[in-house]
Amino acid sequence: MEDKYKKLNALTDRVLKKLSSLEQENSKLLADFKKAKEEIIFLRKEQEKYKTLREWQQKTTAIINQVQTKIAKEIKKIEESASKPYLGGKNEEK
Repeated sequence: MEDKYKKLNALTDRVLKKLSSLEQENSKLLADFKKAKEEIIFLRKEQEKYKTLREWQQKTTAIINQVQTKIAKEIKKIEESASKPYLGGKNEEK
């Protein structure tokens, strides 16, 4: 009978050690999960910032292209008017 008690105690000790080990592993996994969740939240915020900056870049690039086109047209007008000979009209400069 005493042998059965020793075996039962040994089994109980092994179960308690395993349970303790599993609890530690569970705590570690929960901490890892919490960290991963925080990282996902951070990455989503960064993704939104990136999206906003990308939209701003596209709009800004479009505006710059429009301004460059207008400048090129004005330069062309100036060049064309500079290449016309002075005909002595009263509205033209002397």
